[in-house]
Amino acid sequence: MNVIELLADLQIRQDADATRAGELREHVEHLNAALAEAEAGLAERVTTRKVIAELAPTGTESEPPELTPVEASSLNLDAATTRDGFNAALRGLEPARPPAATPA
Repeated sequence: MNVIELLADLQIRQDADATRAGELREHVEHLNAALAEAEAGLAERVTTRKVIAELAPTGTESEPPELTPVEASSLNLDAATTRDGFNAALRGLEPARPPAATPA
């Protein structure tokens, strides 16, 4: 191999290395942008969690307040209607109408 062939071979390798380095730089830029986006999302969630923790009532009160009879009846009726409608949809039928409310 003479010097001219050696230089030509080195130029080919240099060009290939330069192309690969450019591709890697672009990849690093993309990864840096994705990292910045993920870190921003993380910061937002940390802040949100802290704000919610500060606003949440303190103590051991983890159960919801007791419902009035009217609220409980309404929730039961809504649950039954939703369940019946879902079951009817599975059967391909029209949903059943909720039972008429009886006067108290």
